[in-house]
This record gives sequence, structure tokens and C-alpha cells, in this order.
Amino acid sequence: MYIRNNKGITLISLIITLVIILILVSVGTYNTLDSYKNAKKDEFIYKMQLIQAKVDSNDYDKDMLPEDTIDSSSNEYIVIKNVISEEKLEGINVNEWKYFSNEMLQSVFGLENLEDDIAINFSTREIISIQGIEYNEKIYHTQYQLPGGQQLKYKNVNNKTLSFNIETKIDGLNANITISNIKLGAEEIKVCKIKYKLLNNTINLENINEDEKLQTCNNDNADTWHEIDGKSFSIVQTGKYVILVEYDNKNCLKQEEIVLTNTPKLKNIMSKCDKDGTAIVEWDSSYKYTLNSNDAFSNAPLVNKGTQIYMWVPRFAYKIETDKDDNEIYSIKYLKGNSNIPTDNTIIDNKWNIPEQFSIIKNEEEIKYTGIWINITEYTEILNLQNVIELMKNEHADIIRVK
Repeated sequence: MYIRNNKGITLISLIITLVIILILVSVGTYNTLDSYKNAKKDEFIYKMQLIQAKVDSNDYDKDMLPEDTIDSSSNEYIVIKNVISEEKLEGINVNEWKYFSNEMLQSVFGLENLEDDIAINFSTREIISIQGIEYNEKIYHTQYQLPGGQQLKYKNVNNKTLSFNIETKIDGLNANITISNIKLGAEEIKVCKIKYKLLNNTINLENINEDEKLQTCNNDNADTWHEIDGKSFSIVQTGKYVILVEYDNKNCLKQEEIVLTNTPKLKNIMSKCDKDGTAIVEWDSSYKYTLNSNDAFSNAPLVNKGTQIYMWVPRFAYKIETDKDDNEIYSIKYLKGNSNIPTDNTIIDNKWNIPEQFSIIKNEEEIKYTGIWINITEYTEILNLQNVIELMKNEHADIIRVK
């Protein structure tokens, strides 16, 4: 019997075909997923480098930078601390990092469509994404270690910013100034040169760069530079001081106005109190007089005497001038002890007045006082220089004099 040879698809061929199709589909799917992951990774790197460029070039609104440190109990703080440790970043102090929501990134840096919340250390220029990105089963919070990312090139040490803090403690006619937290970028500086100088009161160092500040101070002949041993020094003269820190051919200069006054003394069952008349306070950290007539006595020490509140007014001289619009301009100088010598060691002429309340005639002899306590219990107005003078002149004023 003759059987015809039929040519068709065998079962084996069909299986092989299906296997090939499955392989092609899986390869295509893998490539698609891999391309998607790479695209997300590249987008993350691009966004982080956009911010990096803004930080490196100082092209942002510095007035809108957040002032508060990051809450140590927050998720942002924990993320930053972990990333610093894992990626060995330079910005080891979490308090040096500033947190930015995506809305803040737009307002401060002018960058739109950035969904991440960011932390930035402006000293080291490092940038962290709080959310991060997953790549190859690992979460990355910076772009520095991602494939295609760019390592942060730290600027030469000479391009980092030198900085320091000032702490001033005033004790009557003496003041102690301490310099601390001296840093070059994020690096703490142990040994450096520290100098100070008393400036002419007319000099204003605001809104000029560091080089111009230093040149202005060098050109001022009111005083010479005084180099100090250690990191603290004392002064005994009211005035505008400038402190200069020098390290590795860099300098940082800060201005500090010191106003010295006679120390308050308690009399007649008086006790220290806060401005609401209740809490005990330390005077050396609570009062700081100024030479501005609008707030000269805004931080003056207060005491309780029974139910009454008294304010300490140290011995001072004042003058009244008029401007071109005939407005009265009040000026003040505080005096040393019970003398007529100002704490800034200048000379007062007949344009200056010393309130008669700082002296009395007793047995035909003039007795001078270092200051007075004046009752302000019922006084509700702002205690600027003009108001204090008017209050002292009130014939019914309750005043306690102190030698």
C-alpha cells in the first residue's frame, strides 16, 4: 500500500519555536526594564547635578536659606546621618546641613519639577536626596557613587571659607571676648593668628567684601592691631571693635560693638527679676546696653522691691541735636564710676548734659552717684533714651541713688 509523505510542523519544531519566542520576549522585557532603570538613574543624576551646579557657583537666593538646624528626631536627620556614615561624606556634623523641600528648591534655586527633598552642606558643597533612588537593589542618596555620577571635586583648601564665632561677656566696665569654632570649610582649626583693633565709630563694614573690610580697618588710625595669645582677650573701653582671624593666607573679620556701663547694685531689699517682674535672672547675660537712643535701655536690668519694679539706669551724658527736618536727635555716652569721663574715653563738651538726678547737694557738698534705680511699675511706653530722660525729670519719680 502506498503512503504519501506529509510535510508539516512536528511537535518538536513547535516546542523549539515557542522556546525561542519566550527567550526573545524575556530578553526584550529585561532590556526594557533595564533601560527604564537606567533612565531613572540618569534623571536622578541630572537633577542632583543641577543643584550641585547652583551650589558650586553660588547662584541662589542666599537670603532665603533656612536658619534652623534639622530636628534630631526627624526622618531627614536620620537619613543624613546614615548617608554621611555609609558614603563617608565630608559634612560629618549634621547641624551644618540645611533641609530643602522641593518647593524651597524652586524658590531658593529657581529649579522646577524636582520632586526630591534635599539636604545641602554649604561648607563642603555635598548634596543628599532624602528619598534617594533604588538602583541594582541598593538605595543611593547621592549621585557621587552611581554609574555615570560625578565625584565631588573638593576645592583647594585655599578656596574654602574661614569662619569663627564670638562670645562676649560684659561685667560692668570690663568685657571679655572669646573666639571659638574656628573652621576652614568643615575643617576645625586649632592654631591660627587672632588680632583685634578698636575702630573709629564712623566706620561701617556692612555690605563690603572681606578684602575691602580688611583694607578699611588697616587704613583706620584710631588704633593699632593687637595680636593675642590664646583665644580670648579683655577690653575696658566702649567702642566698635573688629576681630581678625588669619590662617593659611586666608582671613575672616568680624565686627563687635561693646558698650560698657556701671554695674547695678542692689539696695533696700531689692531682688533680681525678669521683665515680667517674676523670674530670677543673671544680669551678666541678660543686659546689654546700646548707644542707639531708640533701644539704649531695652535690656536694662530690673529688680523687685515689694510689688514695685525698678530699672537700673547707669550714669550717662546726653545731647540733643536737630536734623535738617528739625527732628530731635538724641545721643548718649555712659560714664565711668561717678566721674564725668565717658566709657569710650572721649571728651564731652558743653553740648553734653549729665542728668542732675545722678547728683545731690548734701551739707553744701555735691555727691555724685554711679547710677539710679527708677520705678517703672506703671510705665507702659517704650523705654528709649528720650523717655527715660523725661521719666527721670518727673518730680514725682521714685528714684533710688547708688554710689
